Amino acid sequence: MVVGIALLVGIAGVAVTPVALADSQTNETATDDDSETTTTETTEQCEVGPNDPNLRQAGLHTTDNVIEVGSPGEIAGQFRLSSASQCPVMVSVTLNAPNGIYFQDGQNIEGSTSGLAQGEFIVDSGDPQEVRATVYSEIEGDQLITADVEYWPVGHPDELQTQTFRMSMDVEEPTGDGTDEPLTEWLLIGLVGISLVGLTAIGYKGATAEVVNKFIKR
Repeated sequence: MVVGIALLVGIAGVAVTPVALADSQTNETATDDDSETTTTETTEQCEVGPNDPNLRQAGLHTTDNVIEVGSPGEIAGQFRLSSASQCPVMVSVTLNAPNGIYFQDGQNIEGSTSGLAQGEFIVDSGDPQEVRATVYSEIEGDQLITADVEYWPVGHPDELQTQTFRMSMDVEEPTGDGTDEPLTEWLLIGLVGISLVGLTAIGYKGATAEVVNKFIKR
């Protein structure tokens, strides 16, 4: 009789154990899903305030107003978040210039085809974001470069704002190589002139000496 009761208890324990394990696994899965959902909402969502998007500092300028053809110039700028802003700000910068002007990759800017460069970055409450790009020109004259800036609270592209900055660069013909050529030409002309004068003087002295010798012999 005792043996029969023991067997019944053992069978009941075996039947109950898998159910408990299944319940435990279900609870763990539900917890993981809740965690992922919370993380995604925190990353992508930000409660937009009345002052968003708000940049305390936003601007681009040329550090060299005059450059030579083939010599590098630079475009630089800085973007800083306002303390009144409740959301970090996504910033997109597009540099446009006439064909014949090229941008090299720089800080937060990637050069591409002639006359175009782009960059995208996030400005938060930390340090300001620097923007720098090296520019070269194959054409002379006064060249206009524009920077189209779009910015919006992170996760809220519907709150987009725009600004345009215009910069001018005077591109001149290279003068470094052209300065040495005229100097070299004048030096050569001077040396030839000195040589001719020397030869003329020598010939004159020789002729004079010959005439004097003939006069003495007579």
